[in-house]
Amino acid sequence: MTDSWLVLDVDDTIVDTHSTGFAKCQEVARLLGLKPLHQSAFDAVYGSKTFDECVQHWYPTVNVGRYGAIYERLADQYPPVPLGSVVSALNRVARAGLRIGVLTNGTEQKTVSKLAALGLKTSDFEFVVYESLQPTPKPSPLAFNHMAESYGVDPKRSWYVSDSPADWNGAATAGFGVVGIVRWKRRRRGPTQVPQLMLPDLSAAIGCEEVLKSDIPHISPSERIHAVTIDAGFTLLDHLKPPAVTAPLDFPIPAAEIWTSDAAIKMGLSDYYRALAPSWTEEVISSHIADYVSHINWRARPGAVEFLRRLHSARLRVGVLSNWQTTLAVLLSEVGLDGFDAVIPSALLGFAKPDPRAFLAAVNKLDVKPSSIVHVGDDPVRDAAGAIASGCRAFVVQDQLTSPIVQAGLMVLTR
Repeated sequence: MTDSWLVLDVDDTIVDTHSTGFAKCQEVARLLGLKPLHQSAFDAVYGSKTFDECVQHWYPTVNVGRYGAIYERLADQYPPVPLGSVVSALNRVARAGLRIGVLTNGTEQKTVSKLAALGLKTSDFEFVVYESLQPTPKPSPLAFNHMAESYGVDPKRSWYVSDSPADWNGAATAGFGVVGIVRWKRRRRGPTQVPQLMLPDLSAAIGCEEVLKSDIPHISPSERIHAVTIDAGFTLLDHLKPPAVTAPLDFPIPAAEIWTSDAAIKMGLSDYYRALAPSWTEEVISSHIADYVSHINWRARPGAVEFLRRLHSARLRVGVLSNWQTTLAVLLSEVGLDGFDAVIPSALLGFAKPDPRAFLAAVNKLDVKPSSIVHVGDDPVRDAAGAIASGCRAFVVQDQLTSPIVQAGLMVLTR
C-alpha cells in the first residue's frame, strides 16, 4: 500500500510568526518614531502579501529597506515560538504511520532556525524542501508536483498543512488534501477557499491520524459549501454545573454507543458513575445524572447567537448534530438558540458520532452533498474524524466562539 504523508508549511503552521511579526513591527515603529500598527491593520495583510508590500501598505512613505533591516535585527530579541503543541502532535502523527515532510518558501537558514526553536532538526523529517530547492515557489502547483515526484509522495493519499489560502489552492490543484491552520483574520485575494480540515493548530488534529492515512477522496477547498452542522455540548452549549465527580485524566469517557437512545444514555452514565465513584448509592447516582442533564444546567456559550447569525447571513443552511438526548431541540430553544434547518440528536437516530451514519443523516436532512457540509465541533475524533470519514469537511473549535481564532475560522466559512 502506498504511504500516506503529512507535508507541512512552516510559517504560521508550526511556528507562530504572526504574533512575533506583530511584536517586531511594533518595535520597529517605536524605533523609527512611526505610529504603532493596530492589530487589525496588521492582520489584514500580513501573510497575504510580501513583507515589502506589507510595509508599503502600512507606511507608504517609509524607506522599506531601512524598515526591513531593523526588523531583521530584532530576530534574536523576538525568537520563533511553537504554534501549539507541535512536537507532541508530530510524534503522534508519526507513531500512527504517517510520513512527514516540509515544503516551505523560506530560506534554508531561516527554516533551520525556526525548526530549532521547536527543538527539531531537518533530519527529524523525511525531507525539508527550502526556497532554493524549488524550481518554482509555492503556491504554484508545480512546487507541489516537484516535491511529490522528488520524494515519492502520492498526493491522493497525502495532505498539505498550511495557513495560506493560496497554498490550499495550489496543493489541491496538485491533488493533495488540504488541512488549514486558521487562527488569524485575513483578507484573501481570489475565490473562497475552505479546507477539508480546519484547525487552530496542529495539535487539534490529534485523534484524526487514522482518517488522515485512510484512502478517502479529497475535497477541493474551492468547492462551495452550502451547509454547516454544529456540535452542541461545549461548542454551542456550556454546563453551568459540572458533573459532581471530576474524573482523572486517564479515566475513560463514556463510549459513543451510550448516546444511541435516551435509555442507553441513562444506563451508560449510570455505569460511568459507578466505575468512577464506587461508594455512591444508586439513588445518589440517579440524582447527579438528573441534575447534570437537566435543561436548567445548560446555557448558550458566549457568542453562540452571533455565530449562528453570521452563518445564516451567509445564506448557509445550519443544523445541529450532537450526541445528545431526544430533547435537544427543546433545550436549544430554551437557551435562546433557534432557527435551525435541522436539529439531529443521536438518541433519535439510533447511532452517534463518529459513526458516519450520523453525518450522512445530517446530509439527508439538509439536502446537500457531503462535501458541501462543514461540521463544527470541539472533539477531533467524534466531530472532525467522523465528519471527514463521512465525506464532509470539519472545523475543530476548542475555544469560546468569541475568540479571535474561532472568528477567523468563521470568516473563512462565511466569506
